Amino acid sequence: MSDSQRNIIIVMAVAIAAVAFSSVGGVAIGSASALINLLFTIAIIWFLGTLYTRHSGTIATMPATPRTVLRVAAAVLALVLLTGSFGFLPPPFGWAAGNSLLYFGSIFACGFAIWWAWQQRTSKW
Repeated sequence: MSDSQRNIIIVMAVAIAAVAFSSVGGVAIGSASALINLLFTIAIIWFLGTLYTRHSGTIATMPATPRTVLRVAAAVLALVLLTGSFGFLPPPFGWAAGNSLLYFGSIFACGFAIWWAWQQRTSKW
């Protein structure tokens, strides 16, 4: 098993735990859910940073447009995760509680932009 596969499995396990704890009430469970949510956000941002540093040479040789799209999409994804995930913090944090479609849509759009930019390194578009 490679390091990337292991990291993806860890992120998926944290996400499953966050979803499992989010539907249960109570102060202790709510605190555990907030902690798991924080850990999930940190794991995603750490994973993006690790991928960026591991492939920084490849990213530096990419054309300007895909490289810019990749960097901006990763920054927006980190910003969306940091500001949308924590409902217990004052505004502008925790905005995703009432806008889950916007939250997950923006995560999907950023993920697609990162995927598209990475595909441009080998394709002839």
